[in-house]
Amino acid sequence: MSINVKQKFLQMIPVSSTPQAVLDFLNNLDDDDYIINITPSSNEHDLINKIHEKIDDINSTVTVITSLTSLEKEHIGKICSKLKDLIIKIIESFQEKIIILTDNVKTLEAKVDVLVENQMASKRLKMIAEILSPLKKSIFRDMLMEQIPGYYYNVNILKCLYSSTKNDMNSKDFYINIFKIDNIFDEEKLHLFQNLIYSLSGNLNVQYDILLYLLIDKEKRNFSEHSLIFDFLNDSRKTNDNKLTTLLKQEHIYEAFNFPELVILDTIYNKYFVNVLNRH
Repeated sequence: MSINVKQKFLQMIPVSSTPQAVLDFLNNLDDDDYIINITPSSNEHDLINKIHEKIDDINSTVTVITSLTSLEKEHIGKICSKLKDLIIKIIESFQEKIIILTDNVKTLEAKVDVLVENQMASKRLKMIAEILSPLKKSIFRDMLMEQIPGYYYNVNILKCLYSSTKNDMNSKDFYINIFKIDNIFDEEKLHLFQNLIYSLSGNLNVQYDILLYLLIDKEKRNFSEHSLIFDFLNDSRKTNDNKLTTLLKQEHIYEAFNFPELVILDTIYNKYFVNVLNRH
């Protein structure tokens, strides 16, 4: 953005009552000498000093070179003061817009980063799912041979085993309780399944905990909606806040629902998730 101080000055002085000599003098001034460039990085203090300098230069030169009466000089001085105020307001308005635009750009960049991150995460899960697909089939064959019910290959059982590797017994029990909601639980079958996965990691010569983590990620494509809620409820035992609104705000989707929808969702959420877990 550029401001031509000379042209602004000419716009403000009354042409009909201004001596022709003053008008001629102003028109003959080189525009380039009175242009102030404003950029987002411009220092406001330096800009104000330049404005005062340019306008004071015009004022002093006009009053010295042209034959003005005291009243005319006083009038020109008032115009200069008003012009200073006007240009400063223009600059302040411009800088406010720059701040708003900068904030908007940062917000947009953040949203783009989230989209890129989500896309990357989605592609990651897809790749894991494809690579681990033959391994999952192999695990089911081994489970059949060991007479382990197929439903033990479950994301919550996998999370239970992973929590054990991190000595997080509270989380281990939490995911077992989730598993018990819809399945018959047998401690012996759990140990058999655990030994099966552990032996598999040894045969593949890979880390047991990382293998579990990747198997969990593979299942996220099928259980992402429940995983989101159950992981939140697990964390809520530390925060003492298991409200649905907290979860929605945490996931940045609270605004996606209207109030009647939230009331219904909250009722279902408490009945089928919070209350069910509290009974286990």
